[in-house]
Amino acid sequence: SRAQFLISVSAMQERQADVRVPLMPASEEAMQLSEMSGRSPSQTTERRARVMSEEVIKNRWTRQSTNSLRGELNALDSYSKGRRSDARARQVLVRHFFVALRVATWTVVLYSPWIIWPWGKIWVEEATKAQNRQHGENRWPLAATYVNYWSSMVLQVLFSVHANLGTTVKLTCQGVLGTLIAFGNMVFLNGVMGFWLGGGAFEEHIYVKTQTGKSVAQSTWLPLCNNGADDLAADNAFCLFNVYWASLEFAGFCKMLFVSSNFLFIVVMVLTLGFDDNSRMFALSTHVYFMMAFLNPSTPNYDAFPTLSFSYTLMTVPVGAIAAVLMLSLPTQILALDDAESLARECVGAVGLLVESLPGTTAGLTRQKAMSTQEETNAMLQELDRLTETAWFECFDFAGRGARRQRLIRLSRALHSCIRRVPAAHHTAEALDVEDMALLQTFGAMRTCSSAVRDFLGTATEDNGALDAAELADSAVEMLHEDFGFLRDQLSPEACAFVFMVCGVLQDALLAVKRYEMEPSLPPRKTVVKRFKDGVRVISHHFGLKLMDKASTHPRFVIRNSISICLAFWLGWIGFFKPIPPP
Repeated sequence: SRAQFLISVSAMQERQADVRVPLMPASEEAMQLSEMSGRSPSQTTERRARVMSEEVIKNRWTRQSTNSLRGELNALDSYSKGRRSDARARQVLVRHFFVALRVATWTVVLYSPWIIWPWGKIWVEEATKAQNRQHGENRWPLAATYVNYWSSMVLQVLFSVHANLGTTVKLTCQGVLGTLIAFGNMVFLNGVMGFWLGGGAFEEHIYVKTQTGKSVAQSTWLPLCNNGADDLAADNAFCLFNVYWASLEFAGFCKMLFVSSNFLFIVVMVLTLGFDDNSRMFALSTHVYFMMAFLNPSTPNYDAFPTLSFSYTLMTVPVGAIAAVLMLSLPTQILALDDAESLARECVGAVGLLVESLPGTTAGLTRQKAMSTQEETNAMLQELDRLTETAWFECFDFAGRGARRQRLIRLSRALHSCIRRVPAAHHTAEALDVEDMALLQTFGAMRTCSSAVRDFLGTATEDNGALDAAELADSAVEMLHEDFGFLRDQLSPEACAFVFMVCGVLQDALLAVKRYEMEPSLPPRKTVVKRFKDGVRVISHHFGLKLMDKASTHPRFVIRNSISICLAFWLGWIGFFKPIPPP
């Protein structure tokens, strides 16, 4: 009942306030209210006696005490000037330190076969076998393959490990996608086009003797005059752009043009399609590495199975992905979901403080601190949204973790709705004059209602107590509406607008939290087709994939980076012929 609600609120206020302010007697209050409402004093007194006791009336104004106002300012001050952001930054720094320590420990474990002898001696011998493999062998020892690309696997792991398991899984999946794009292109060149390009430039290389008598491999696809270490052409040869044009054959030239066009096509495709930046970097770097090996005439990288691209992908995709996930899973999992739940509790407290401080924003100092708290709260909610997005890679919205993540998403949506109109209320409070501010300071129902709504917000992260808090908040809103009718004729239009804005914020908060409590943790079951479509949409959203980037600057981005990458690749392929003249 309403009387029980008011008695509960008064008891709560007695615990929070240390200093009581002098109050007018009940008869004087009835006289004042009767003048504003048009009722006789006896009718007003009877009405008040029916809904609250004399003790409740005496305690309704305790929130205006000096200690209460000082506590509110201190609470707001803890969020102003970036103090909460600085505290979170220090926590993140400590967490990153322990993550870095764990990754360093795991890296030593992964490299232990190389560090600890005689294991290191065995692995070095296997690596030597892999590097000294002769042309014509139809088999590359599997152990030698693993040893030769072990360092590449560890490097891929270090590029993928991040602050929590969700981000690590995301970066790992993006790296796998980029690696598979480059690997698929090499399957096309060396497999599908194997009847023409099989084996790469090594398959059709020739040996030429340098001036020192050393035999050096020369490509027939694009013969060079100088390979960076030795002169491969006669002194009087025509070597424009370092190409030995006299030895260039038409068949080899056609293969060179085809491979160059393929290189350009993959670069433009990766940059044009809507891949995320991490997948693009992995795809382009791996693509350049594979093409360099494919065009190298001195190393048998693609003449026999397993090829270089197959061995590299075998090590970096399954082995590297498993190692990256294990780093953030053992001995304990470092989850973005846990960080999100911890941050959600802070966000609930900040939003509740903003709601409760609305009646006090008539004062300039309180309003400034509340506006600073609003900015800090928005930053915290953005961080909460980012963590919940990352947590998808830790559960893929299945089982208990999926339910926890969906609950956090609904909570974040509710908190955004709670503070959506708070800046408008702050702006309305700026137009109040001194008389309105003094009159609103005596409007205790507004503070009582904001405190009840804050208590209801606090139940959003708790398992019980929501029903009782909701009943108290509803009763407080009803009391606020009734009491506002007594003061409405005495308030200016600006003060009425401020009260309306505060009531709107409180109503939004109540509805948002009620909707959050009523929504199910998991969405209803769907048909197979609907689930497949939603799955494709969700995966493309979380992986940052889209068909095309429609940004107005994207064409220039593609052209600029395509020219830069291809120019650097072709300059590295052709090189320079005697850039420094002899003395």
